[in-house]
Amino acid sequence: MASATQREGAQSVLPVGMDGGPTIEAGNRVVTGSLGALNDAVTINAQGAGSILVWLPTGLTGNVVCEGTIDGATWGGLNFQSATDVVSTTLVNPANVFTQVLQGGSFSQVRVRCSAYTSGSCLARLEASAAATIIRLPGSATFSAQIQGNAAHDAADSGNPVKIGGKANANESAAVAENDRVDAWFDLVRRLVVIDGHPSPEAPATANGSAAGLSVIATPGAAVRLYIKKVVITNRAAAGQIISLREGAAGTIRTTVFAPALGAAISLDYGSRGWQLPLDTALVADIAAASADVNVAEYYIAA
Repeated sequence: MASATQREGAQSVLPVGMDGGPTIEAGNRVVTGSLGALNDAVTINAQGAGSILVWLPTGLTGNVVCEGTIDGATWGGLNFQSATDVVSTTLVNPANVFTQVLQGGSFSQVRVRCSAYTSGSCLARLEASAAATIIRLPGSATFSAQIQGNAAHDAADSGNPVKIGGKANANESAAVAENDRVDAWFDLVRRLVVIDGHPSPEAPATANGSAAGLSVIATPGAAVRLYIKKVVITNRAAAGQIISLREGAAGTIRTTVFAPALGAAISLDYGSRGWQLPLDTALVADIAAASADVNVAEYYIAA
C-alpha cells in the first residue's frame, strides 16, 4: 500500500477561528499520496471535520472508491458528491476530478482506495475542513472552479434561476431562438436597459366606419391575444357619432366615446400594459350610424 505524505502537523485537531469558522489556510488537514496499484490508499484523519474534499488529477486508469472507519480496522463505503450534486460510489478513470465526501466527518478516518487497477497512477489529495463545505481550492496552476448558472447564454433554458447576469453593449444584440435563456442587456456604464412595450409590435391598423359593427382588428389566431395600446378616432362628417369598442362582435363593450363632427379627433391611451382582449378575439367598433367619414386607428400587440 502506498505511503501518504502530509503537511507538518496536519493531522492535529482542526483549529477553529473566533467566529466559529475554520482557519482556512493553516487549519485544514491536507494529505497527498499516490494511487498506482490495486488497493493503494490515501487516508486522512477525519475527526472534527465538517467536510472532506478529494482531488484526483489525471494519470490513473482504474476505479477509485471512498471508505470510512470508526475503529481503524473495519472500513465501509462512502459516497462522493460532485460540484453539480452528482452522487456516486465509484470514480472510474478519474481525470482532474474535484469532489467531496458525503458524511466523512462522522468517521475517525476516511480514505480513497484504488479498487480496480489497469495502469498509470495519480497523486491523490485529501483535505479535511471544519467548515460544512470546503471553500479553499487545491493549489494547482491547471485547476480552476467557477460558480455559475447551469445554462449558458442563448442555450435552451433548464434548471432553476441562479442569478441575473448581462452583457454590456451599446447596440442591440442579435436575435436568439424563442424560449432560450439569455443575458440581460446593460449599457456601457452597467445600467440595465429596459425598453417600454413589446419588442415586436404590430403595424397600426385602421378602418373606415362604412358599416355598424365594424371589425377593426381581426381575430389573431388560437392562443393569441390582442393588447390594445392606443386608439385614435376621427370624424369628418357633418354630424357627431357615438363609437363603442367591444371584445368581439357580441362581446363586452369596454369603451364608448362621442366623436364630434367636422374633423374632431379622440385619442384613447390604455397605458403601458394595454387593454388585454380574450384569446383569439377581434376588436370591434360599433358606430351609431354607418359613415365612411369615421376612421378608427389602433396601435396594438398580438401575443
